[in-house]
Amino acid sequence: VNSFEYRVVESVVGIDYHANPSLAIKVIQEVLQQFASIAQDPKPQVGIKEFADFSINIELRYWTHTKVFFETQYQVNMAIYEAFKENNIQIPFPTYTLLNENNT
Repeated sequence: VNSFEYRVVESVVGIDYHANPSLAIKVIQEVLQQFASIAQDPKPQVGIKEFADFSINIELRYWTHTKVFFETQYQVNMAIYEAFKENNIQIPFPTYTLLNENNT
């Protein structure tokens, strides 16, 4: 990949701890294969980045042409969101328990 014509996209998506990370990774890989604007050499990378407080964070990294960098990134993110919905993979949000003076 010519680094002047292509840029790397690095993104992280969190999944619920009840979700299957292997399935989430597979779904993301399938989404990335649908985009002609994503280079296949080097091959896109997807894997668990970290175990965070509220989610298992999956990192994806792929190269796309500079001219369509943002458009591709936005379309990939929407496609991942839709694919997660179709596969019942939950994207969590932080929840907090607030205690007042009467709760111990």
